[in-house]
Amino acid sequence: MRGESVALRRGDRKTVLADAEVFAYERTAGDESVTVALNFSEQAQSREVAGQKIELEPLGSVVIRQASTIST
Repeated sequence: MRGESVALRRGDRKTVLADAEVFAYERTAGDESVTVALNFSEQAQSREVAGQKIELEPLGSVVIRQASTIST
């Protein structure tokens, strides 16, 4: 994904959520915006990030790129 995304390689980074279980940040370059949410907990987590509700698997992550969501 980094190879296809200028924002992930060189974009400005801004923290959008940080709590005991979940950390999310946004990378922006030009008109491209990517939000990455990471779950450091061994429990599934649910949060509102970048204006939408996301579900994170235990120790999982979600990447929101322009209007699409990719879970890993």
